[in-house]
Amino acid sequence: MEKNFYEWLEEPEEMIGFLFWKITYLWQRKMNKSLKKADLTHTHFALLSGAAWLQKEGEIITQTKLANFTQTNVMVTSKIIKILENKNFIERRNEGDDTRAKYVYITEKGLETLGKASKITEEVNQEFFEPLGDEKEHFTHNMWTLLYSKFDGDDFK
Repeated sequence: MEKNFYEWLEEPEEMIGFLFWKITYLWQRKMNKSLKKADLTHTHFALLSGAAWLQKEGEIITQTKLANFTQTNVMVTSKIIKILENKNFIERRNEGDDTRAKYVYITEKGLETLGKASKITEEVNQEFFEPLGDEKEHFTHNMWTLLYSKFDGDDFK
C-alpha cells in the first residue's frame, strides 16, 4: 500500500525547503519595505544593479543579457525594465542595424537611486544576518556551495 501524504509529512520545522522559503520570504519583505525609500523593490534593485555592473564592465546590455546575468525570467525582466524606464532610472535606445534591438543604459537618476538603495540593502543585510554571528561566513560559503552545485550558468542541473 502506498503512503498517503500525511504519513510522510514532516513537521514544518523539519522541512528544510519550507524553512528556507520562510526565511527567504521574510528577508524579501524586510528588503522591499526598506527599499520603498528608494522607490524600488528588491527585484528592481537586483536588475538595476545588474545593469550597472554590466555597464561598468563595458557590456552592451540587452534585456536577455540582463535576465541571464541576474537569473531572472526574461518576461519579468522585460516588465521591470519598463517600470525602471518609466521612473527614469534607465533608458532604452535602438543602436546599430537592428532597429528591433534596444539596449539598456542607466541614467544619472538611476545611478543616484542605486547608490541610495545599495546603502539600504547593506543595512538590511547586516541587521538580518546579525544573529548568525561568527557563523555568517560559514553560512555564506554553504550558500555558494549550493548555488554552484545546482546551477551550471545557463540552467539548473
